[in-house]
Amino acid sequence: MPLSTSNSESIPENNSQRTALIFGAKVALLVLLFLVGLEIFTRTQLFGMSKDFARFASYPERAKILTQSSGYKIAFVGNSATERGIDLDTFKRNFAVQSSQKNLRADLFVADASKINTWHYLLNTYLWRPDFKPNMTIITYYGRNLEDGSDLEIGRLAQFFTTKDDWSEVLRHDLSDNGDRIEFVLSSGWATFASRARTKERVLSLFTPQYKDFVQTVNDTNGEHEKMGREKDLIPGSKESLALNTQHSTLNTSPTLNTYLALRRLLASARTHRMRLYFVAYPIRPKRGESVGYELDREEVKLIEKAG
Repeated sequence: MPLSTSNSESIPENNSQRTALIFGAKVALLVLLFLVGLEIFTRTQLFGMSKDFARFASYPERAKILTQSSGYKIAFVGNSATERGIDLDTFKRNFAVQSSQKNLRADLFVADASKINTWHYLLNTYLWRPDFKPNMTIITYYGRNLEDGSDLEIGRLAQFFTTKDDWSEVLRHDLSDNGDRIEFVLSSGWATFASRARTKERVLSLFTPQYKDFVQTVNDTNGEHEKMGREKDLIPGSKESLALNTQHSTLNTSPTLNTYLALRRLLASARTHRMRLYFVAYPIRPKRGESVGYELDREEVKLIEKAG
């Protein structure tokens, strides 16, 4: 009888465990289906709703059309300043007048707020590696766009500007933080994760009045503060300089040193693909109290001239 009692008591317990397992499996399946559906929506709908993402998706075909067309072919690479500053029709007319090339083709390959560490992979992915090589590649930049350590939009870089062939270079040179490396790897195959910041921005834009204007104002203000901080840091013995040095010591970090590694890597890659790059520095209207917008970095100019 005791054995019979024990077995009868274990049956409800086994049923309870089985029910919990089935419920857990159903929840996991629902979560998986939700994530898969969200991923499909992101790739098929959200990417098309984003002007930037739609533009990036068009680059392979545009690069092919540009480089396989007849005539002299020019590719412009840069950021939003390039997009706003270059009118292709005007450029074509002026170029035809000032050169012997009458049949000219030109296109823009740009990414907002991008700098040299993004342009490197953009060129590799869309032009050089597929062997789509224009006659002239012009990189337009301003200020500190060619310096090392520029911020990267990791999700965008992973989804649109790199392939697995670039992983080792990205992880070795461009992402030193393990958290950023994990984010990059996840973003490479998970579009929803890669575009989460853009999704958040779109939702806020829909439900928050004048959200984009607010963000632009904040970015402009932060840029001014960053510039003021750099200028104050250049004054030896200033309170701001001493405070910054103390902060670096506390955090056990060293001040950023421009080794021009990003520029060297880009020039080396161009040399490998037998491509010649042309760099055009945009003028910037001087701010109040300044005589010039900015001065060209002499070492950058030397490296570019040496590369030919």
